[in-house]
Parts: sequence; structure tokens; C-alpha cells
Amino acid sequence: MGLHFQVFLRFIVDNRDSHSGSRLGVIRAADVVLDESRLEIYEKEILKSAFAWLDKNLPAPTKAMESGTIHAISWFKDSANEPIERMWSIVTVLRENGILVDVVRTSNPGRILYEDEWQVFAAPLKDRNPSA
Repeated sequence: MGLHFQVFLRFIVDNRDSHSGSRLGVIRAADVVLDESRLEIYEKEILKSAFAWLDKNLPAPTKAMESGTIHAISWFKDSANEPIERMWSIVTVLRENGILVDVVRTSNPGRILYEDEWQVFAAPLKDRNPSA
């Protein structure tokens, strides 16, 4: 048996977060696109369905991270099949609307501040490539 290294995935777009300089995650980008109302009805339903599932099934991080006092970036564990499936439906809608989406993989997402079965929230490493 070989060693298994945990791999983390982050779905990102080209726009950057004003506080961290990190590229925005797909959920925040999809939220903006949904608010702009330029989507077809079926695309809005795909996003709303994915958001509803994620809201219901994905635990939220601590209030300190949500308040912005600590900047953390969310990463999915590579074993998070169900949430990642929902993310791919969001990615499809964004790509169909001309938004470039990248999937970044790493074995070291930074200093982990929160962890559950499917995800981690981590403070970015100072020397990390700013593209992530």
C-alpha cells in the first residue's frame, strides 16, 4: 500500500478578491452572474439548485472567518464527490456564459483554520503563487 496524499481543489475565475488578491471562487462569481440576470431561465435554475444543495449540505465555517476578521480560502477535499459534482454544474453555466474557470489542485492549501468531511478553509501561504 502506498501513501495517500490529500489533494484539495479550488474552482476559480480570473476576477480577484479585493481583500486578499486571490482569485475569486466559482460560487461568488456565480452569485454575481445570477444577480446580473443575464442568464437563461434554465441556467438560473441550475445555479439555484446547486446553491440550495450546497447551503443545505455543506457546513459553514466559523463566524470569525465569515466576518472577514480572518481571511480564509475554501478548498474541497478530492474525496468530496457530491459537492464537487454540484460545483461542476456551476462551472458549466459560467463557461457557457463566457467566464473562464480554472480548477487548481494542491496538497498544501495553507494554514487550515476549519475542516469538515468535504472541505477546508485555509489562510493562504505568504509565498503562494498569486494565481491561486
